Amino acid sequence: ATWKAYWDALGETHIVSDLAPNLPTLLPILMLARVDGKSPAEYLDDEQKRQTLRDFIYRTMIQSPKNVTVLINNWQETLDRP
Repeated sequence: ATWKAYWDALGETHIVSDLAPNLPTLLPILMLARVDGKSPAEYLDDEQKRQTLRDFIYRTMIQSPKNVTVLINNWQETLDRP
């Protein structure tokens, strides 16, 4: 929903070829910064949650999803696992 709202807000001014191909690589790096960077997210106060996120990030960086939709689907699958 966030992704769709973002693109809808940009309207016709966005250039998909400039941004979209880089997002599947950029987002995991930004996520890792929020886990282990200088300014960690306060809501990630549980080590198990942080490790789940790290595992997802490392797996994602190796797999290199082809687009944001694949990245989001992979994250949802991670969250749905027991």
